[in-house]
Amino acid sequence: MIEGPPEGITHPDGRPVWSVKDGEIVCQGKRWGFLRYERETFDDFTLHVEFVLGRRGNSGIGLRTGPIDLADPQNTRPSCYCYEIQLLDDAGKPPTEHSSGALYRYVAPAENAIRPAGEWNELEVTCIGPRIRV
Repeated sequence: MIEGPPEGITHPDGRPVWSVKDGEIVCQGKRWGFLRYERETFDDFTLHVEFVLGRRGNSGIGLRTGPIDLADPQNTRPSCYCYEIQLLDDAGKPPTEHSSGALYRYVAPAENAIRPAGEWNELEVTCIGPRIRV
């Protein structure tokens, strides 16, 4: 499911912000929006993701999240309502709780291992009960 304000879902000309091209999920949005899997919920799991960020890219992976309420997006988006693994074009910068690989706002990664914009990255997240490992 794609969630967010209208400008985070479609471009002004009606084209979707999210699409699939050559078997890859592509997001070309300028505003916030989320792609959320809603068919089932997961207890313990491991998620492996391969991704590329554009220059000044800012994204994330929401964990244990729910639907966004557009009347109160600040409190229901993944970075506030649940947990988010930050994905950011910040290669070479010191790790903080806001850098790539961080449990956003809570725990900095041991190192900032993100590659520069335009290069492929891999990330694996394991959630077992209340424990999250990136």
